[in-house]
Amino acid sequence: MFRFDELNWHDSELLSLSWSCSDSGEDSIDIELDYIVDYEPEISTERKRIRFHDCRKLHLSCDLGITSPESIRDGKQDKGKAFEEFRKVAVRCGISTDDYESFSLILNTSGGRIEVVA
Repeated sequence: MFRFDELNWHDSELLSLSWSCSDSGEDSIDIELDYIVDYEPEISTERKRIRFHDCRKLHLSCDLGITSPESIRDGKQDKGKAFEEFRKVAVRCGISTDDYESFSLILNTSGGRIEVVA
């Protein structure tokens, strides 16, 4: 098993971000992140995809008016701000937060951030 924040995010190019509601009868959303990792662009470009299952929070802070490709500065997996916001609501609703983590991507081009609790 890998840790999200141990992947080589720096200067990866974000290709797409999509989400869809699952048809499992539960209130569940899957989020798919599609990106390219350019370890050494002249030698190898590797396309990767990560899917977050059972997402409970998605927060996008991006400038959508920028037409340049969006690159990623860093990725983190922690129980930070997005998780704390989710936890406060979940506790009031009687939802256990034990099985959830918070993931965030810090973006270079727009200075934005993508946060997922899944």
